[in-house]
Amino acid sequence: MLRHSSTCRIVLVAFAFCLNATAGELPKIDSAGLNEGDYFSPILSIDREELLNYRQQKVEALRHLGLYPQDYVSTTEIFSGAVDQQPSTKSSGFYLANPHLLIIPSRPGSVLPITYLAPKGNPAHEQTMQHNEQQMRIVYRHVSANHWLYWVHGSGEKIRLWGINARDAGFTHAMLDVEKSRNINISTSGNVVRQPTILKSFFHYGANVSANNLSPAYPDMVVSLDDIYAEETHIYIKLWRGEPESPTQAEDYAYIIQVFPDPDAADYDDLAAKQNFYDAPELDVYDVIINEIFLDFRPNLTLFVALLIAGYLFGKMLEHRHYRSIHRREKELLHIPTTTTWHYDTTREIARVQFAHGGVAVSTDFYKRAIAFFRGLIGGEIKTYSPPLDRAKREALLRMKESCPDCDIYVNCRFQTSAIKHGRRVSCVEIIAYATAIRYKK
Repeated sequence: MLRHSSTCRIVLVAFAFCLNATAGELPKIDSAGLNEGDYFSPILSIDREELLNYRQQKVEALRHLGLYPQDYVSTTEIFSGAVDQQPSTKSSGFYLANPHLLIIPSRPGSVLPITYLAPKGNPAHEQTMQHNEQQMRIVYRHVSANHWLYWVHGSGEKIRLWGINARDAGFTHAMLDVEKSRNINISTSGNVVRQPTILKSFFHYGANVSANNLSPAYPDMVVSLDDIYAEETHIYIKLWRGEPESPTQAEDYAYIIQVFPDPDAADYDDLAAKQNFYDAPELDVYDVIINEIFLDFRPNLTLFVALLIAGYLFGKMLEHRHYRSIHRREKELLHIPTTTTWHYDTTREIARVQFAHGGVAVSTDFYKRAIAFFRGLIGGEIKTYSPPLDRAKREALLRMKESCPDCDIYVNCRFQTSAIKHGRRVSCVEIIAYATAIRYKK
């Protein structure tokens, strides 16, 4: 009996030793499990239900990670800004397809799927992902780390953090743990290094990329590095499923990014000459403001000036031609009265009552948009928009009259306006005029 008891003790001690030896190890995620999100290629348009179903399937496939609640259901809270029947950018598709990538680091002005193995295929196993119930750790080494520093940090720019997947997983607050991080410049970083910050990221329809995209960067979620060429960079982000009582409260989950660059790699000092290995940058809210006017012609000043001159000359010519047409037709229809009330000659017998309507969509030329943009910087009346709106209103009224040219009076006349947008940019304005056309018996 004693012998068996001793044997059991030996077995238990050995088992405990094995557990203790492996307790610090995190099981690796198979790097091949990262899905590029080809389903959301830039040319594919989908509807909201299909998007949510796709996301649900991806979360179900990662249930073993324990990141998402057991009762998780894709909701419109995160995807409310996505537009039906519109394509998704490849970057946003990548993060839709990989819901375990909770925090997305990127440089300002772009959202690149840098976590996807770089160089593609991870032949030297330079990137590893490890996880347990308390944390996810992503490690970059050598050339992959060099790529990460260039494409995420850029030339001395701040690193912006998106928490779209973390928010969708139920984590509402995040904070960078300075004590457990390295190479972080606290003074030039956002509030995320000082206090728990609410995660506000979401998917939306990107203005000038004309596709469903990641939301604009949140200024509190920025991080600065002390030295881009530091031997190692650790970004330790604490995540909570509710507002913590204090910054020191233990996190519900930790998301850790570790970067170990290689100064001996051939591309270490020449990364700026490298072409983007994956996808073109996607503009965020700061670039959208400038692109509202320059329309992606910033690199070519000559083309911009040529469009400005052409817009002014052709715009003036078409405007004068349209006004001549308006004046001529207004004289022809001047004899038919138009009122905004229901008053008409009740002593006469009515032969016919008809709904009359006319509409027009008017766009502005490049010159007018440019002048309006600069006027918007200093404030005041945008006079360049007055003629197009005046022409649109008068044209809509004329078309309304021309729809019933044999009536005797138009009563209860009304105007309806609406803006037609391309992304966030108003491309043209539609004005509709309608009234009740009355014809008396002769």
